[in-house]
Amino acid sequence: MFYLSLAMEKKCSKCGTAFGCQNDSPGCWCETIPLSKTSLDVIKRVYENCLCPACLKGYENKIGDRDKQHNTEAHKTMS
Repeated sequence: MFYLSLAMEKKCSKCGTAFGCQNDSPGCWCETIPLSKTSLDVIKRVYENCLCPACLKGYENKIGDRDKQHNTEAHKTMS
């Protein structure tokens, strides 16, 4: 039996590390990292594509803590 993996390999736009990404499919690891709207805006403006787990966690709860938002929006717009 063959299984099609929805994950694709990407390189982090910040550090160049390879990581797995679900792209437009729900359930990607990045959806579990809470980001503020401000952090999400900074990431979209500064980086061309997705960030690896370590780099994305660096933005977790760092900027604009009062307006935290789940990363599902980033997952859909950065893929």
